[in-house]
Amino acid sequence: MALTDTDIGILRDIQNYARIERYLGMLPAKLASVYSEGALEGLMEAGLVDEGTIFTNCGSNPSGYRLTDEGRAALFNEGGQDAGKRWRKLTEAKHPDAEMLDAETLDVLVDIYHLSKLRRSGGLVRKELLEDYERASLSALYDLGLIFWVKLKGRGVESGKGYIISDRAVRLLKLVGEID
Repeated sequence: MALTDTDIGILRDIQNYARIERYLGMLPAKLASVYSEGALEGLMEAGLVDEGTIFTNCGSNPSGYRLTDEGRAALFNEGGQDAGKRWRKLTEAKHPDAEMLDAETLDVLVDIYHLSKLRRSGGLVRKELLEDYERASLSALYDLGLIFWVKLKGRGVESGKGYIISDRAVRLLKLVGEID
């Protein structure tokens, strides 16, 4: 199966959720509603993505999507990014932030970027979504000016607290090849 750019983007999103313990390594089905109809079904038919349900005591039983071994291999073969590759690109470019960041903090920045791109977030990554991340990583990103803390409230605006990504962070992510 030849993967399209959309397919690769979906596989990358699912891979990024694999590190989030709160979602048990799955892209939640409710967040997958941003993809065009049939996109995930095509990837499941190709054997690249599995759908799963987590049975809970409270009965909510959230469902989601996770990459299969074939999906991880396909993403890697199509140029999918891994954390080590991103970190190597940053250090090879001798970027000034490389001295103040570590690979784990760079991964947190990538996760925040992808969470900010979800249609439901509107660019704001709510603090509730980041509760499982190391406080030190978030503080380092904030201190470097890669993310900003905002509080939204007012008429016609959905109120909330969370982080937005800075233009400087976007340039850094372009440098490491995470975004085009």
